[in-house]
Amino acid sequence: MPRLHINSERLQADFETISRIGLTETGGISRLALSREDLEARAWFADQIETAGLLIHDDDAGNLSGILRSDNPQARTLLVGSHLDTVPNAGRYDGVLGVLAGLECLRTIKESDLDLPVHLEVMDFTDDEGAWQPMFGSMSLTGKLPKDLLNSADPAKSAFRAALRRAGIQPDDVRRAARDPRALAGYVEMHVEQGSRLESAATTIGVVTAIVGRTSYQLRFLGQAGHSGTASMSLRRDALQGAC
Repeated sequence: MPRLHINSERLQADFETISRIGLTETGGISRLALSREDLEARAWFADQIETAGLLIHDDDAGNLSGILRSDNPQARTLLVGSHLDTVPNAGRYDGVLGVLAGLECLRTIKESDLDLPVHLEVMDFTDDEGAWQPMFGSMSLTGKLPKDLLNSADPAKSAFRAALRRAGIQPDDVRRAARDPRALAGYVEMHVEQGSRLESAATTIGVVTAIVGRTSYQLRFLGQAGHSGTASMSLRRDALQGAC
């Protein structure tokens, strides 16, 4: 297999272009999921997919992808990508690096006319950052979306459903985005370092072998009211002190 080199100038131009979408006065980037800025970035990404001659696909959760197919119709799919949405006033590379680097790799491979053992698919996941629901697109794709998420009467969830519809995503169809894991060869994501480990080691790249897991708990501590001046300390039952 020949050793390929990406077009670094083209990739840099992509970063420059997309960094202007949602640019804030302070130099950060704000493309909250399903906002006007996020949809503009997605439309730009779709244009790049079509310009590159890749197949364009958006699933029922709104995940947008470009596909380079293998000549073998029975081949599995290797997913690459990340997300184009951001938190408020974000940096330029969080999420975007994975999408644009993946796109550039697919363009380079297509231009080299290589025979592929797998289908390659670069994907922008819907609402990874959680403006509405953290990791919404990836949870939908893996079939891990909570069953009652889109059926809740909670006002925030009602607003989320409305935002999905404005983006052309039908809430009742979202679960159809789930993929059969047997059809997937794997998933690869390039991500900017958000700590300082590589920088401190003067190393430019690393391979992740473990990642933090996030779990939320709801705890209730019950206290007992007492007079602030006459209730002795030994008899007080302060809920905050118990929580600490």
